[in-house]
Order: sequence, then structure tokens, then C-alpha cells
Amino acid sequence: MLPDAPLSSRVSGLGRGLDALFRLEDEAPAPDRQTLVDVPLDRIRPNPQQPRTAFAAETLAALARSIQRSGLLQPLVVKPDPERQGHFVLISGERRWRAAREAGLDAAPSVVRTATEQDSLVLALVENIQRADLSPLEQAGAFAELTARYDLTHAQVGELIGLSRAAVTNLIRLLELPAAVKAALDAQRLSVGHARALLAVPETDACQRLLQNVLDQKLNVRQTEELVRAHTAQAADARADRTPAAPTPTDAEAPAAYELQFLEKRLRERFQTKVRIQRNPAGAGSLILSFYDDASLNQLVESLLSEMDET
Repeated sequence: MLPDAPLSSRVSGLGRGLDALFRLEDEAPAPDRQTLVDVPLDRIRPNPQQPRTAFAAETLAALARSIQRSGLLQPLVVKPDPERQGHFVLISGERRWRAAREAGLDAAPSVVRTATEQDSLVLALVENIQRADLSPLEQAGAFAELTARYDLTHAQVGELIGLSRAAVTNLIRLLELPAAVKAALDAQRLSVGHARALLAVPETDACQRLLQNVLDQKLNVRQTEELVRAHTAQAADARADRTPAAPTPTDAEAPAAYELQFLEKRLRERFQTKVRIQRNPAGAGSLILSFYDDASLNQLVESLLSEMDET
């Protein structure tokens, strides 16, 4: 669990150097103990789980100039490096660490704390998300890392980060997009809303064609959703044309059959997939929603879960 006490109530060792920290380490501190010390920048290495992958040179230069004028106003957060005694691994603050080195600082005030790998990833995520520093795909990659590495559900990741389960799921699903769509999203030529609409198109070639339409015509999110719906309906009709026709119902079966056809049509329009309802004379039966690959299955499941969330 991440500690929830305020930093001011738990920081000790203010103004002391590394010798004070090493003495504290010898005292076997409690797992949630934090210490503020000046740490040489060359004894700190980046967090290998840092979700942020891009650091703009111009913003780093601006921050370095600010540090030269006013110093580093916010400390780094580090943990002891398990591989090198007397060295540390960044938990959060990599942009400040890079800028401080660029500004010519030898050391930086740092909060030294013990943290599990999961804590480190969550803290780095929270810091970047709160500052809107991560791109949607960087967030998605970090969330996927949390679910895979620590066997967490999307709901549990949401609790750690402060987001809803649906928000976590929707972001992770962005990783399923074709490379061309991801590149457009990273380049901010598309919004997340555009990208989510294109997720409903599982075929890579078709998705890339629709992407080009969106970019060329400068479609907004609503127009993109309409474009995708039209494509999906057309594709569903094409598949239906290739499906053998069902036998014509008898006069006695006709009212029930037409009722089922009406329900199938409504469900097909709602979930944008092939739907089949089978029912026996006693009224029992099955509802079959078709999917064609992992992406369309995930889209269908998300649509069903969204329906449940809204009820």
C-alpha cells in the first residue's frame, strides 16, 4: 500500500547529507519512512519503469534555466538502488533530474523512501498524470504494465490511479490500434475520441483507410463515429449476404419469427455485429453475438459492460 500520511509529517533528516542517510539505513527504518537529503545527481539513475518516454528538449532547457535562477524548488523522489550500494533509482522527477544536470547542479534535494516496484510505477504514473505529462498511449502502456506485471484488474488499477474502471479499460484498448492510428494520436493529429471510434474497425487496412478519411476531411469525433458506424453496417451486410438464408417460417411460426427478427435488428444496430436469437417452443433459447477477432471481441465486451454501467 502507498503511504497516505502527508509528507511534512513523515520527513526526517532535513538538510543532512548522504552520511546521515547511510546512518539511517543502518538503523533499519520502517518500510514507509522517508528522508530528505542532498543526493549527487551522478548517483541517481532513471526509473526503468518510467511510463514517460519523450522529454522535449526545449522544455528541459527552459526548466534548466529556471533551476539556474531559482534552484530546484521541488525535490526528487528516489529509492535505494538494489544493484549498487550508495546509489539510487528515481521514483518520480526524471524531468527535473535531467534539467538539474543540464543546469550544472552536482546534487539535488531528494526524498529517499523505500518502495516496491509497484509503488514506483504507480508514483511515477500519478505524478505524470497529475501534470498531464503523459500522452494517452504512454498512459495506456503504463496501465497495461500494471495489469500484466502485478496481475491487477482494470478496476484495481483505477483505484490506484484515481480513475474509473471504464477509463482504464478504454485507455488500454488504445494499444490495439494499428500503428498508423497510434502515430496520428501521438502526433496529436487525432484526439482520444477519434481513436476510440476507430477501435470499432478491427481490420487494419479498413481502419487505416478510415483514418485517412478522417484526416483528409478533418472530421470531428461525432462525424468519425458516424463514418465508422456506416462502415461497420456495410461490412455486416456483406457478411450477411454470404450467410445461407434461414428457412421461411410457417404461418403459425411467423409472428414469433418476425418478432425475433426485429429484436435481432435492434441488437445488430446497437452492437454493430451479427446477432442471432434461437428459441424453442417452450420459450428457452440462446442469444448469439458474433465477433471476428480479439479487437471486435473486446469492443463487444466493452459495449456490454457500458450498458451495465448505465443501468
